[in-house]
Order: sequence, then structure tokens, then C-alpha cells
Amino acid sequence: MRKWVFAVAMAFMTMVAVNGSMAIAAEGFYLGIQGGAVDLEDAEAEFAESEMDTGYAVSGVAGYDFGYFRLEAEATYRENDIDKVSLVGNETESSGEVASAAFMVNGYLDL
Repeated sequence: MRKWVFAVAMAFMTMVAVNGSMAIAAEGFYLGIQGGAVDLEDAEAEFAESEMDTGYAVSGVAGYDFGYFRLEAEATYRENDIDKVSLVGNETESSGEVASAAFMVNGYLDL
């Protein structure tokens, strides 16, 4: 299941990247939103391990295009549910989640 989700996500990102590169360049302010699947690896420790479900990510950007240079601010939120937790070999269902937020300032030089 995870390989299928990863393959679909990669195909979607490729289509978006190709479509975006064909867009007509225009200077000025722009906004954008992005979304995708997140496949977080299972966590392991000495006496415990946990399995994660496939989650999601959403991102928003706001920027300004100066021509050959773009400057933007980006905010991203990612979340995965915890599927199972195993402590010293005893496996149990879990209802927790792992989430993260990221805030970035990006600069791009368009050639």
C-alpha cells in the first residue's frame, strides 16, 4: 500500500512540475497551495517500536516574483497517525499521531 501511495504521489508531483514549468512567467505577487501524502518510517528503539499510517501534508506559499529572482514565505503542516505500538514484544493498537509544522523563507533564481 505504501509503495502505491508513494508512486501516485510522485506521478502527481511530476505532472504538477511539468505543468508549472510551462506557465508564462509574470512578475509580481503570487500565492500557492500544495498537498501530498507523507509516508513516515516506523520508529524503533531498544525496547519499543511503532508503526505509522500514511499521512498527509498541506503547504501554502506567498511570494513575489522579481523576474529572474523569486522570494517567498512557506508554511507546511504534516500529520501521520500511529497505527501500532509494541513495548517489549507486547503489541497494542494506538490512537496517537505525529505532527510537525515548518515555516521557511525561500529564494529562487530562475535561469
